[in-house]
Parts: sequence; structure tokens; C-alpha cells
Amino acid sequence: MFGGGVADWYHIYLTVAYYLSITVVCSPPLCYNLCVYVCKGVKILSNRVLKRIGCFCRFCYEKALCFLFSNRCACCSKIIPLGHELCESCDAELIRATGLCHKCGNVRSNCICKNRQFEFDSIYSPFIYDGVAKSGVYSLKSDGNRHSIRYFSEYMTKCVREHIPTDYFNCVVCVPMTRKQFFQKGFNHSYLLAKRISKNLGVPLCKSALKKLYETKAQHKCPGRRRRGNVFGVFEGKEHFVNGKRILLVDDVTTSRATLDECAKMLFIAGAKEVCCLVATVTQQIKRDSPSK
Repeated sequence: MFGGGVADWYHIYLTVAYYLSITVVCSPPLCYNLCVYVCKGVKILSNRVLKRIGCFCRFCYEKALCFLFSNRCACCSKIIPLGHELCESCDAELIRATGLCHKCGNVRSNCICKNRQFEFDSIYSPFIYDGVAKSGVYSLKSDGNRHSIRYFSEYMTKCVREHIPTDYFNCVVCVPMTRKQFFQKGFNHSYLLAKRISKNLGVPLCKSALKKLYETKAQHKCPGRRRRGNVFGVFEGKEHFVNGKRILLVDDVTTSRATLDECAKMLFIAGAKEVCCLVATVTQQIKRDSPSK
């Protein structure tokens, strides 16, 4: 219809401008709606751009801190010399978990296996949840501290290698959180631990093997006797991912063993062959003597 000359394109521009001017004069509502949609589009685009700029600035800030202060204590976050993992005070106070019963997680002198049966097959942990270990776990949970994740995952890997062959497990699974919890927090600390452990062991990580179905009250806010009920039925195992497999279930800390027990139960229902638990820190439950007859 039109050629490629400058005059022809100039004619097109004049035509478009003419019809736009008629629209503005003769149909103000249409013009108003058009302006509203344009403004909304600009607003959405600007919000996305600002969000990306903010993420980029945060990334640069974190990288700058890592460059200037490259090594920090995994428990208290103090700046320490390169080649060290903990500061001197934390290294002296951190309690290593030795002589644990691998059925209940307590030290063998305080074993509770006779008074309680667990769904999981065994449990392993490198540290006792006390003192500076609490600070390290809190740092890991609250902001996903990379130094804490690296430190605890390395020792968790060493702990499981001391007791079980590396090629024994078929997949690594983390304790899940709901989608709402994930978006509020921005990360799943159990997944970050499991990801590094999976890489260290050379065992595939299966993120979708377990799903948390709905929100629950935080376990540490519940009395000990109510913790099992607080997580009862909130997890779901995916048969497609775990059927016939030996599972290494990873979490940061266990106190009542209720969460690990419920996860292991649902994995077995989904067809898992064996479930072994690996946690960064473990609490020592009080042994209650059975009443005398």
C-alpha cells in the first residue's frame, strides 16, 4: 500500500496522529481508560525494576562483606583468621556428641529406647544442642548464615561417614516447610544443610519427597507432651520419589524427636525401605523411670 519513501512514512504518522487527536476530543472516557492502563503498566514495570535493583544491591553488599571479612565464626559470627572455623571461645565450649545411642539420640547412659519406640531406624548428630551450639543453630535458622551452614554440614557429613558407608543411601531428604513459611523466611535452612550434605556424600537430593501440608505452631513453643500432636498428620510422603529407597533425613536440631518421627512415618507409608536421621545438634531427653509395680 505504501512505498518505502520518507514521504509515505510521514503520511502514516500524520494519519495516526489525526485519529488519536479525534479520539482525545470525541471520546474522553476512552482516552482516560487508556491513560489508566498505561499508568498501571508503568507502575508494575517500575516495581519489578526496583525489586531487581534492590536484589542486585543486596547481592553486591553481601559479596563486599564476604570479600572484606571473608571468615567468621560459625557460632558467634566473630571475625576470625583464615583457615579457622570457630573462634577460640566457641571451640572450647562446643560440646561434641560422643557415645550416643543411635536409636534414640541420647547418650548411652541415659538411653530412652526401652521406654519409647521411634519410627526412624537410627539417628546421628555431631553436636549436643547446648551453649554455643544453640547460637550457631539460631544463626543458621534466622538468616541462613553461610558459615554456619558450611561448618555444620561438614561435620554432619563426617558423622554419618563414621558409621555408614557413603553409597548406602539412595537419596537425601530435608524436613520441609510450607510455602507460606518459605516465602516469609526466604529460605529453608534444612534444605541448605541437605544440599551441601548431598554434594559431600555424592547422594542425590530429593527436595520433593516430603511436603508439609499446613501451618503449625513452632515446636519450641509447645510443651513437650504436645509436640507429637502438633505435627501429627502435617506431612505427606511422595511414593514416586521414595518407594524402596534408603533415606537420609536431614534437619538442624531435634528436641522431642517428634518432627523426625512424623516425617519418618510418612516416608515409610510412601514406601521407603529405611529412614536414618542426621541432625546438626541433638538435645538430651530426660530418662523417666517406669513406675514400680
